[in-house]
Amino acid sequence: MDKTSTFIVVYFIAFAIIDFIIYAKLSKYLYMSGGATKEEVKFFLDKQVMHGQRRLVDWLYSRTPCPDMFHTMLTVCNVLTGVTALTPVFIFFLVMSKNTVLIIVCSVVVALISVVTALYGFIFSKKILTYFDNLNCNGYEFNKNQVKRRTLSFTQKEKEKVDKQVKVGQRTAITIIFLLILSIPLIALFQNWKNNNINNDTTTEQTQQKQILQPITGFKNVKSVLGISEEVRLDESDEIKTLFPEFNFSEECIVITDRGLYFGYYELNDPKQAIELQKEIKSKIINDYIYYSQDFNEKDESKEDFTLYTFETEDIYAVSICCEKSVIYAYSNLNNEVWLKSLLNNLGYLEDF
Repeated sequence: MDKTSTFIVVYFIAFAIIDFIIYAKLSKYLYMSGGATKEEVKFFLDKQVMHGQRRLVDWLYSRTPCPDMFHTMLTVCNVLTGVTALTPVFIFFLVMSKNTVLIIVCSVVVALISVVTALYGFIFSKKILTYFDNLNCNGYEFNKNQVKRRTLSFTQKEKEKVDKQVKVGQRTAITIIFLLILSIPLIALFQNWKNNNINNDTTTEQTQQKQILQPITGFKNVKSVLGISEEVRLDESDEIKTLFPEFNFSEECIVITDRGLYFGYYELNDPKQAIELQKEIKSKIINDYIYYSQDFNEKDESKEDFTLYTFETEDIYAVSICCEKSVIYAYSNLNNEVWLKSLLNNLGYLEDF
């Protein structure tokens, strides 16, 4: 579980516990407004086989000397218990969504509902205390001579009012649960759409990167990357030209030699000859270096547009590349290795180095 999911679970469980504690405190005033003590409520519930809470509401309403206060406290307690009961749904909903904005909004809303309801409940409880103080009651034990208890035979209109309030609370809870469950697939669709956009952006970025790293061929294009302004032609005494005279080389070839560095770009008139030349150069690299190196790393890769063979030791780096009708043969010592790899990267043959 990641940090965000852990925060969500801990946050809502903490509020569920807090709401339960607040409900336990406010239930005293709920029972008081219903004209009963906690002991009387416990005794009544112990005798109920089923539907205890529903029967308790009817029973308290039948006893209350102040119906309006009882309705108010019942609403406050229903809100608190509703938030507590919906905590698992909130947790599942938010963990699934992984939407930071939604998490913040829901967290603030739940906190406000709990805080405002609790404050209102405690403020209103003072009215209940004042009411019974004015009746000269001892706590919320009624003096039958001072307060006439309501009987179970209260009017049908009053009973319908209680039933309506209970049903509204139940329907509200069911509606909230239904909306939350219904919104889960909507959140999943939104998350999927968001992921698709991210994937599209990534694909676009990769495509752009691929376009940047596409192999550069052609005499003039390679010259431009190399920064060569003057005309360069293949010398008849060039190493590759001398070794492989049977290949039909184009005049548009480039060879750069420096201390410990060799870079040759060759164009051939026949693509099949280019493939064969790249293989011959690969064999040359192996013959030149493998017998003198105990620790080496070689790779032979076939990309979409070209084939690449690399041979690397702690002292030498050599490559053989074929792309369409062009072939690159290059090698360098340790001092020029970074420059050569950078050049091959600029030409679109190495993604990283």
